[in-house]
Amino acid sequence: MKQNTQTLTIPLRSWDAWLGEIGFWALAIVVPLMGHLFHWNVRAVLPMHWVIMLAALVYGRMGGFAAGLVSPLLNTLLTGMPAPAMLLPMTLEITTYGFVTGTLREKLRWHGSFCVLFAIIAGRSVFLVYHLLFRTYQGDFLVWAWKTLQPGLFAALLQVILLPLMAYLILKLLNNKSHA
Repeated sequence: MKQNTQTLTIPLRSWDAWLGEIGFWALAIVVPLMGHLFHWNVRAVLPMHWVIMLAALVYGRMGGFAAGLVSPLLNTLLTGMPAPAMLLPMTLEITTYGFVTGTLREKLRWHGSFCVLFAIIAGRSVFLVYHLLFRTYQGDFLVWAWKTLQPGLFAALLQVILLPLMAYLILKLLNNKSHA
């Protein structure tokens, strides 16, 4: 049986890879901005979450970490969203998504769906712990947590299903381009 030694992600070791990574940063600005402009329920659609985990599936843990760290700040500076009060908890959450997704895919070679699922659990946990520690919620914490997480459950399910497929297509396209 032939051993599969193919890398599952593209390392950020070339200008081309960094240009692709920066393209994800741009998408992480444009997609949420479109959501706000077209009055999507961004708490249900979670537009930036998609882009960060996709960046991690394509460019690994460093790509996911960088996209998660930079994108919320760029969004706040360029669009005013997320609001400054939400910048830190969202940055922690999004960076966790990127790093966990990329690490599980790149280092442990997990299937993309499991990477995304565990990253969602980890990122949402970081978000909730932040709010619990700093008591930024109102009323009963569990009620607040459910009301906060419930709108994004369908998007999370779609992310688990669709993001690995999207990453596969992007990686296939990029690998074909590099062999041309």
